[in-house]
Amino acid sequence: MHAYVRMLQSADERSLLLVEGDSDFRILRPHVDDAACSVVIGYGKHSVVFAIQSMDRDRVDGVAGLIDRDFDDDAQMYQSPNLFRTTLYDLETDLLIYAGLLAHFVASTAHV
Repeated sequence: MHAYVRMLQSADERSLLLVEGDSDFRILRPHVDDAACSVVIGYGKHSVVFAIQSMDRDRVDGVAGLIDRDFDDDAQMYQSPNLFRTTLYDLETDLLIYAGLLAHFVASTAHV
């Protein structure tokens, strides 16, 4: 992943946001300014974390990662200002809860 990110950076001046997989890409892509940032599928949490570790070690700017919190212990996870975690279990759960989608769904389908 490190070499792939470096290759992308050599061909494109935009920042890169690495996400775990297809669903994260499909959710985030329409909400990211394409002129400023490219969303890139990182093919799994560990791959994204490793890529961010490598970028941090090499002091490469312009690359951030977004991973699901899952059930991981934050104390054991790599810490970096370039690595973001969902607040809850995963991106979909964050959207359901924080964007009010779950409440809207329940309200619209409940038989009262």
